[in-house]
Amino acid sequence: MAAHSPIASAISSPRPSFAFSRLQDLRATLERLRGCPADPLKIIGFDQLLDELGEICTDLDQLNHINSDMGITDSALSMLLLLLDAAGENPIPPHGLHALLSPVQQRLMQSWNQISDMI
Repeated sequence: MAAHSPIASAISSPRPSFAFSRLQDLRATLERLRGCPADPLKIIGFDQLLDELGEICTDLDQLNHINSDMGITDSALSMLLLLLDAAGENPIPPHGLHALLSPVQQRLMQSWNQISDMI
């Protein structure tokens, strides 16, 4: 299997996007100012803003993992379609089809629930 296939891409560990990496770098830079006694930073509630930024970064990281899971689910569905195409006129028993689709449906529901919980 080629390293650039959708399956290989989906199975590999999720890598944050360039924008997310920049956001994490910005957060790390701003974290150095946490607790700084400068009055302007205190006035705007800088430490609380950093906490909010941290929560956003955590959510984005979770979305990145969900996206990776969705890629795996997409690859599984693609393989099932190939299997159905290969079966041609040969019927696939309903219990066999159920056994193939059930894990994919469960993974899809899990990802959907995770996204729903975040929203």
